[in-house]
Amino acid sequence: MSAVQDVGLDSQKSDQSNVGDPYQYSPLLGSGNIRLLRLLPHGDQNAPLQCQLFDYPMLELGDGPHMYEALSYVWGSSEKPHTVCVNGSTMAITANLHEVLARLRDRMIERILWIDAICIDQSNTKERGDQIRHMAEIYCKANRVIVWLGESADGSDQALKSIRIAADEEVPRSSDHAFDRRAILAMLQRPWFRRIWVLQEIAAAQHIVIMCGSMRIDGYAFCLGLPSLLSYTDIPDHIRSVTYLMRGSIFRPKYSLNTSGDISLDIRSLGELIDMYHAHEATERHDKIFALLGMSSDNPATAGLVPNYKITWDELMAQAVRFVLGEKVVVKTWVHLQAAVISAKGYVIGIVTSVRSTEGTYRNDRQIVNIKTKDNIDYSWTVQATAKPIQAGDICCHLLGAAKPMIIRSCADYFSVIMSGFVPSQYDGVQSTRFDQLEQPGSPSVHDFLLVWDWDTSYEKMSDGKYETWLSSRAPEHTYGESECQSDKQNRLWNAVMIMSDAGSNKSHLIDTLQEMKKTYTKDFGEGEPRMLTCMSKLSLAYGRAGRIWEAENEFWCMIWTKMGLPEGVQEVIKDLTSFGAMWKSHGQLDRATHLQKTADLLKEVGIHPLTADEAVETIRSIYPEVAISLVRRRLRKHRGLRRATTEARRRGRSIQEVNQPFGQKSLTAENLEGLLMEAIEQGNFEATFLLLCQKEIEVAETMVIKAIKKYGDSTIWCLLGREKDLVQITEDIVIAAAIKSSESVLQYLLERHREKVLITEEVVIAAVENKERSVLTYLLERWGHEILVTERVAIKAARNGFFPALKILLQAKGREIEITDDVILAAALNREKSVLYTLLQERGNEIQMTEPAIEAARRNGNTLALQYLLNKKKERERSLKN
Repeated sequence: MSAVQDVGLDSQKSDQSNVGDPYQYSPLLGSGNIRLLRLLPHGDQNAPLQCQLFDYPMLELGDGPHMYEALSYVWGSSEKPHTVCVNGSTMAITANLHEVLARLRDRMIERILWIDAICIDQSNTKERGDQIRHMAEIYCKANRVIVWLGESADGSDQALKSIRIAADEEVPRSSDHAFDRRAILAMLQRPWFRRIWVLQEIAAAQHIVIMCGSMRIDGYAFCLGLPSLLSYTDIPDHIRSVTYLMRGSIFRPKYSLNTSGDISLDIRSLGELIDMYHAHEATERHDKIFALLGMSSDNPATAGLVPNYKITWDELMAQAVRFVLGEKVVVKTWVHLQAAVISAKGYVIGIVTSVRSTEGTYRNDRQIVNIKTKDNIDYSWTVQATAKPIQAGDICCHLLGAAKPMIIRSCADYFSVIMSGFVPSQYDGVQSTRFDQLEQPGSPSVHDFLLVWDWDTSYEKMSDGKYETWLSSRAPEHTYGESECQSDKQNRLWNAVMIMSDAGSNKSHLIDTLQEMKKTYTKDFGEGEPRMLTCMSKLSLAYGRAGRIWEAENEFWCMIWTKMGLPEGVQEVIKDLTSFGAMWKSHGQLDRATHLQKTADLLKEVGIHPLTADEAVETIRSIYPEVAISLVRRRLRKHRGLRRATTEARRRGRSIQEVNQPFGQKSLTAENLEGLLMEAIEQGNFEATFLLLCQKEIEVAETMVIKAIKKYGDSTIWCLLGREKDLVQITEDIVIAAAIKSSESVLQYLLERHREKVLITEEVVIAAVENKERSVLTYLLERWGHEILVTERVAIKAARNGFFPALKILLQAKGREIEITDDVILAAALNREKSVLYTLLQERGNEIQMTEPAIEAARRNGNTLALQYLLNKKKERERSLKN
């Protein structure tokens, strides 16, 4: 008996009474059988289409290629206005299918085809599911896959011709070679390129031929020629995903058998395939998953993911999400939405710092992603491009129970899933090894994640921020219940903020949210409330990452001193000092980072309990002997002698009062401690300064603040100011000291935080113009220029500044408000920086007269530029008088 049997063929029957009756499918004869269509030839191209369906035992006949062609096309409209004769009966078909069959019919030779709409009984749900499991094998064993784009239109013939020529050229064509770019772009908009089933069909193909009307082109040639004619940005993302599979089909092994016995093309994991292709279109939602199963490398059948159209969409999507992200996630799905809300626990790995495409390379379908981890190590990986492109600011995290890390994006108080499986490309061996190390952090902080994974659209369709807006407008409707209380919403917002902060995000809305949460917790619970302190810690880090220095330092040290006053607060302070130091180190602030880490190490040594004054001095003396001045050494000797004498007195029964007499007062006085603190500040010993400030009896005086600004710098002054919070008395001398020291961030703090207490006096402005750095003066003029009066003294001091063009900056900012007196001109002439006088003459030369002393000063100074300017002006005046 022949292995190939006609089903209901009886084409030689003389009884033609059944012609015109609807075709009735007969059951397939075996579980491994498929149906093939024999398209009969005809000499008249307008003659009705005649076909025969027959059973084909594909599994019994071994590996391919088999002598049939598989068709890849779109059904188009659901209407079926045409019919074909199948085994003597009629079958209604769509207009698009009728067009391609007419094109494929030969005048002399029959063609054997596999076409899903005809070879599968679409009304039989069970058969559809069974046959879909064989789809990869059907296309893989076909001798050829024919892609039908539709009839010729909008210059498609010329488009394919240009692509074929470009593929054959060794050197890309120059711009003077005409081709219809608009026609190519129009052709790429055809529905076939967006259909999700075509992905598996072309990935499995042994050989691909693309047809559009009467024009044909080899599939590989199409992939070669297209990038030569269109730039990377001209080719839409969904086209690149198709050409990626089409180009790679001739290189990859055709298929492998998974543990369930099904054939798989073994291209990528199901999660990666969903990330890449979820934006492609399907008539039925189920096909968003079923169309990818045959390409999956991780055997979804083990989790029950097999083609089954009887299961509801919400059940199917939830099943797929759990397969990809692990069984520990809690998933909520809906029948009418291609979106899932996911609750899970996990930890943060790092933040995406930059992304670039591989444009201009052979593999232009990939992204190079740079990630900074929580321990400030930078990694770079090449990953497959996805339907939603990765962006800077996205977060890399790992859900508990998931096989791979993922990329998510902040969106209000939840996160959108961008990439469910963050996997470096296989060819990048070195980076893959480092990536494996990244997945195993020491002791990560576990967070509660609320995620929305949407498959309904792609970022490409909604650019310029519209995607995030669209997602926000719909996700909360399904994420938040009507009965949800305010505390639940606060907890969700809290979790989102903690995740973003842990990742190292510096987004402005993170800072705004933290500020509001801090206000709320402070108002409701007071300063010592744990969440309020956590807000301060995260806010200081966010300020620092955003370059807002004074806000970062002020927030951090206010938080540190609040914690130092709490039971067991020292342990938390150690952690904060370490994390804040690491943040500054990553920003190149090495001195700040070193001081903070040393202080953290010091606190570890002395223990977790607050130090007494004696313990602080003893610690400073033992670890930093250079700070132990004579007063301290003398006092410590007294304490040691006192302790020995007290012990001896107790042994002999003498009174403590008798023992105390020769040693004087037992404890160090506040005055002594303040003297020691001043010396620590003068010697630039930040760690000793911090330990001494732990003593509550010490009062921070104006002289200490000024000394800290002048003598040492930012770390010490912020420690002092943070201890006093907003209670420190801000004087003019303190502001002047900040302006003199080039401490722009401290000056910003004084003026921004204590504006009602501070006047920008003439002396403050003079300090800024006499500075060696321009940043302080620039800040004053840009932020507070409307309040600054430039007096003659200020202008003279600016004219004398030889470090930067202070006078020029003043003239540009204040213009005609500045009066240029003879003394200002003389100061500029005496300045060794010759450009000062020349700039002044250029800016205001028409309205000032150089005095003889000023001209003589310029001459002695060798200021030829200014002298030449004056000479030219003199000649101009003489010519003007003659005329």
